[in-house]
Amino acid sequence: MSGNTTVSQAQAAVNDLRLIADARVFPVLLETTLFAFFTVLTIYFVWQRWNHYTHKPLVKPMLSLAMCLYILAAASWAIDIRILWKEMYVLLPARLAASASSKFDPTLTNSNGAPLFAQAVLLRLIWFISDCISLWRAYAILGRPRWLWVLSVTILFLEAGVYILDIVLISATRLPNPPASLTRLIQEHSSPVTLVQTLATSFTAAVLAVSTLLIGYKSWIHRLEIRDYVREYEFSRSLAMLAILVESGVVYTSVWVIYAIYNDLPSLDSSFGFYWSTFYMAPLSAMYPTLVVVIVTIRRSVLEYTLNSSSLPTDIAVALGDLEGPNMTGGSDNTMAGPSDAAEDEKRMSKETHRTEIVSQVAPCGDMV
Repeated sequence: MSGNTTVSQAQAAVNDLRLIADARVFPVLLETTLFAFFTVLTIYFVWQRWNHYTHKPLVKPMLSLAMCLYILAAASWAIDIRILWKEMYVLLPARLAASASSKFDPTLTNSNGAPLFAQAVLLRLIWFISDCISLWRAYAILGRPRWLWVLSVTILFLEAGVYILDIVLISATRLPNPPASLTRLIQEHSSPVTLVQTLATSFTAAVLAVSTLLIGYKSWIHRLEIRDYVREYEFSRSLAMLAILVESGVVYTSVWVIYAIYNDLPSLDSSFGFYWSTFYMAPLSAMYPTLVVVIVTIRRSVLEYTLNSSSLPTDIAVALGDLEGPNMTGGSDNTMAGPSDAAEDEKRMSKETHRTEIVSQVAPCGDMV
């Protein structure tokens, strides 16, 4: 009898260790890798802002939000490390010493309830701040229209309310002593509770989709406006930056939809996708705004270095937003020009002015991201 008990305990220990590895160890390794990359990215971002904007105040909204997101992601990662340590060095040894009659998964949830609740709050703060940045970026690039301001404020207000309600409901399943009325509400009305969680993730998905579509629309309009002035193989700096915003938005929205599917469908709660998506979403959501800014900055620097306006035709120089491109300053070269040359110069300058007006509508987007 004791031999059978020992075998069953050993098998239970193997199952428990496999559960920890699948649900915690390997996903934490992925999260740690992403967080390490986020750390390097944040250091570079702060250095870049300090090095290139020494004449401006360092405390800027984008820099402050980037540091806030990094701190929130660091706190979430630290909670995961703490939970992993507790499961490996406290709960698993205690499990080996106890009987194998009880399931290990509820033990993990009950023991780590408070840290998991704190992490849930941190994640929703990260998502909300990231959504604010996404909507503000689209609002700035589209020229700050009033209708988009009203729409953004309305969406963020509703999203904040849904996230607060979601946090309250999560507290009933995570905290050790939740209010009895709240616990009874969840037990009796499980479907509305699931609906609130679905609404929370849907709001963020909608924000990402709306901001990406708006920036894509602006990019399309901008390309139509400059295609008559820039040859097909020449790209304006602002158009390249808009393309980066659209492409990164599409990728991040797709990643978010995958996360929402695994977290909103109860049938997938024990799948590998559920475990892994929960861990990669925090660092990705936190680094997304900073990553976009860094990529756009690097891309803009490459364009400025490669397409040096001093050696480019006027068309490309103006498309890049360079108002002091070649042959635009005038001078002694035209002192011997005849009436026909003067007319041609006036016509050319009129076209260049029109190009400048078109490009100037989108060129400032590098400072808005």
